[in-house]
Amino acid sequence: MEDKVFKNASKSELSTVMDVESFAKMYLIQEFSSNLDAASTSYYLTFDCSQANPVFVANPVWDYDWAYGQYENTTKKGNDGNNQYTLNTKDAGSSDGTGKYWVAKYKLMDDSKGNNGLTGYSIQSQLASQNSAFKTEIRKQWEGANGFYDKIKGYYGTNGQINTWYNQIKESVEMNETRWNFIEKDLISGWGSVDTGSTHKAAVNSLNTWTSNRATWLNAQFTNASEYAPFTPATPVSTVTDENGTTKTSFEVGESFLINVTTVEDGVTYSVYHGDTEVGDNVENGKIKVLATEAMIGEQTFTVKATYGEKVVTSNV
Repeated sequence: MEDKVFKNASKSELSTVMDVESFAKMYLIQEFSSNLDAASTSYYLTFDCSQANPVFVANPVWDYDWAYGQYENTTKKGNDGNNQYTLNTKDAGSSDGTGKYWVAKYKLMDDSKGNNGLTGYSIQSQLASQNSAFKTEIRKQWEGANGFYDKIKGYYGTNGQINTWYNQIKESVEMNETRWNFIEKDLISGWGSVDTGSTHKAAVNSLNTWTSNRATWLNAQFTNASEYAPFTPATPVSTVTDENGTTKTSFEVGESFLINVTTVEDGVTYSVYHGDTEVGDNVENGKIKVLATEAMIGEQTFTVKATYGEKVVTSNV
């Protein structure tokens, strides 16, 4: 896997050794959360032996106590003079709440350019900062109707999930604060923790602001086509069969048949047209059940559309 990662391999080459989608999602979780440990420690992979050709999968996520703007120690420097936990000059937990910095993208192993015998990027940061195919996968997972950005927007704001959780636990937090006075005294500030306020509500407001700023800034980066090329669906390859999988070359009125896309891609939706009319129902994505009409008899050319956002690629079957 390391050989392919550090040789800037294509997505198809990477896919022979890793589940590329899971690695992109893991990176986005690490980067969005500004996780101090991003890919340098507490980073886990599994090896999926259930497949005919086993690959590495990035999961589970773990260890996010120094994340979401919670860390602001800017005193530790790496060999290059930059802050220890990011190559950007603004550290991962800057208390200004802007969230405008890279954390996981340029993370060095143990912050090393020679320290402890380590020389550069982790697998994750190598992919995220150097591999153009992986950057396209990052953008694919980030944007779109069911992408990371769309989901993150459901967390912050007046009616967001963060405020919902606040209302659910605030009484318990108040009781805990009465006993321990943990938030008001900011008991872990000496460890490098950001002071997000002296009350539970203040801390929640800080998290809301940080999350909004972070998501907005990352969206501007990940939709910059000069670095993150938009994903374009592959031209769909399809077959026409009956429901038992037998190839069909002719139909009778009222007879049902399947158009099966054999090149289904994650996040892409598939539809079938006869002329200008969409036909059929998706049994599952990429498998469309069509009921033959009189207009289809003698005319058996269908257009299969692969759609991802505003990108549409078609082919005939």
